[in-house]
Amino acid sequence: MPATSTKVRAREDARKALLQRKEELDAEKRRRDERETELATDFLLGSQDRDTARAAEHAAEVEMGRAVDALVSDLRLQYARLADLLGQPESELKRLRQLALEATS
Repeated sequence: MPATSTKVRAREDARKALLQRKEELDAEKRRRDERETELATDFLLGSQDRDTARAAEHAAEVEMGRAVDALVSDLRLQYARLADLLGQPESELKRLRQLALEATS
């Protein structure tokens, strides 16, 4: 009988140790899952911020293009003059003007 009692005790000890280890692993998994969720949330918020910034950039460029269009159309300024005045390459000024024209059509 003592052998059976020893086996039962050994089984209980092994089971307790296993449960303890399982709890430690489960706790680590919960920490990793929480960290995963936090990082994924940070990514999604950053993505939303980027989309908002891109929309604001687009709106600003359309506004800039409208100003270029008025300078060229209304005041008949040449792109070379505007490039000197605004410190932007002619190609950029043409791109902005085209962007504004496309936004209004």
